[in-house]
Amino acid sequence: STCENISLKIADVLSFPLTKNSLMNSVSTFNVETLKEIENLNLHDFGIFLEMEPDDEEKAELQKNIQIALQTKEIDIEDSIDLNTIKNLKLANQMLKPMRSLSIRARNLVWKASEMPSCTNKREPAQQT
Repeated sequence: STCENISLKIADVLSFPLTKNSLMNSVSTFNVETLKEIENLNLHDFGIFLEMEPDDEEKAELQKNIQIALQTKEIDIEDSIDLNTIKNLKLANQMLKPMRSLSIRARNLVWKASEMPSCTNKREPAQQT
């Protein structure tokens, strides 16, 4: 992320005397002292959190889950496409759960509706007396 890159770049600039002197000449000494204080802070102090990129095994596990859900008709192809666009695999797997349960509930509703007897009001012809 941009914030992470900036904070790491500032830390690097202050680590080397040549770039530190160059920075001191371009900004005031007061500002350099402020940056020195920031140098000792952790990335989480800036609200920067690093999340590891998923490895091939984790990606394969998500694809397997998606394929199983597609084969059992628990999700549609559109859901599969949506899940594949999510870069965070943890989030994609979490999104797969409600998609599957919604599809199952919708299928059950359709099944129940098809099982219901026809509710047509048929009038019997009036008996003539």
